[in-house]
Amino acid sequence: MLVSYSNAQRHTVMAKRMAQNCHIEGYNFGSVTSDYFTVAYDKSQERVHAAILKMLKATKSGVGTESLKANAVKQLKQAIDGIDIVRVEVRGKKLRGLPLWKLDSLPNRFERFRFTDLDASGSALSALTERAFLAMHRQDGEKAALDAFKHTKQARNVRAFWRSRKAAWWKPEPLWLQACAALRAIGLFPDEAFEPQDE
Repeated sequence: MLVSYSNAQRHTVMAKRMAQNCHIEGYNFGSVTSDYFTVAYDKSQERVHAAILKMLKATKSGVGTESLKANAVKQLKQAIDGIDIVRVEVRGKKLRGLPLWKLDSLPNRFERFRFTDLDASGSALSALTERAFLAMHRQDGEKAALDAFKHTKQARNVRAFWRSRKAAWWKPEPLWLQACAALRAIGLFPDEAFEPQDE
């Protein structure tokens, strides 16, 4: 997965969480002082980490009768099984007095994201060209990576490859409204907080 963020200036990409093999597991966007902080990360990887922590805690407390190896294999298999999940979060840190019933009037914070599904089927590149293009994209961004191939023999193939990997599952339009509705549904705030008030 690759994540592009339309307003990501150098200082707004706070962090990339990396695995040991240098695969990016998550992106954090927004400065420390931003009103909003946005995150995109590999939820399945988080499940694996949680399973390992749970296993370690159980081992230290003496819970469970299975051997450590059997227990580890079982718990990790449960964490890994299932579909891959990408989680995108918009964390509002400062609402500046905005009432909850006006949340859906804010600009859609999900529209800035664009995802590329590298496991999707589509146009192919040679292994070397694909690795070079993806490495440039991760380092310098989409525009710079595409420009690097602009006057080469691979230019057309690189653009076809990139277009074909656009994540079909990413639909930002309804997500903001769904997120606002979900906030109401969890019951953290009283229903009255979401009802329009006379001003």
